Amino acid sequence: MHYKPLLDQAIEMAKYNPQRCVILLQPQQPGRMIADRDVDWDEAVAAAQPHANVSVAATGPLYIFTPPAPPASPRAWCATTLRFSAPSPRRPTGAG
Repeated sequence: MHYKPLLDQAIEMAKYNPQRCVILLQPQQPGRMIADRDVDWDEAVAAAQPHANVSVAATGPLYIFTPPAPPASPRAWCATTLRFSAPSPRRPTGAG
């Protein structure tokens, strides 16, 4: 399943669109990056600089799109940041 086209289509259908999407493209499933919106994960990590903690509202939205299991049923959801802590700046678990 090609996830990047699914993401692009979902954003086109959405009433509100994100300003940026950080994308980790897998070598076996390349996708077309959208200029001024999509940010390559590896490039973002390589260019990252340490930063002090930043307070955010616990009710702010956090959108998550995960690979499905089984492959025919992709999952996406929106949660509040209250339920999550900040991850370390490294490759997501299971990434190629």
